[in-house]
Amino acid sequence: MSTNNNKIAQTFSQLPPPFIPMRLFANILILLTSLCLSGCIIPYKFTNRQEVSGHLMDYDSHQPVSDATITLSCNNSKYMEPVSILNETNGDFTVPSSRSWGVLPIIGPIDFYQPRWTLTITAPQYQTHTEEFRADIPLKNKPVQLGTIMLKKESPPVEPPPDSKTPP
Repeated sequence: MSTNNNKIAQTFSQLPPPFIPMRLFANILILLTSLCLSGCIIPYKFTNRQEVSGHLMDYDSHQPVSDATITLSCNNSKYMEPVSILNETNGDFTVPSSRSWGVLPIIGPIDFYQPRWTLTITAPQYQTHTEEFRADIPLKNKPVQLGTIMLKKESPPVEPPPDSKTPP
């Protein structure tokens, strides 16, 4: 009987360990957890686009301007799509912020760029207004307040004076 047990033990000792894929997965999981907890890599919710708000008013009458289209676009990023919204009837507008999750490596000095944004406002019977500004660093989700923006009315088309040589 003991020779039979020896043969079984010998057969099992020649087989590879059954949980090698599980050990590999566990090692990778331990390595990633160690990196995250060591402070070198931190999961972080980045601000892609900060909230931008303001108020639109007529330059002459100081009345709120409604039915305006506000387009916010990033000048130095081909990955940021422009966003367009309509303002409210009281002249207020708010372009919502956009955030996404990513990994923040803390291995050396971090130099974040400050994106340049262009705000274009178009409204019926008003001149197009364009304003450029720099937003805060992407780590902050601080709203950008543009305050009151005064829009000038379009000049009516000038008709040429009637020519005296043409008959009526």
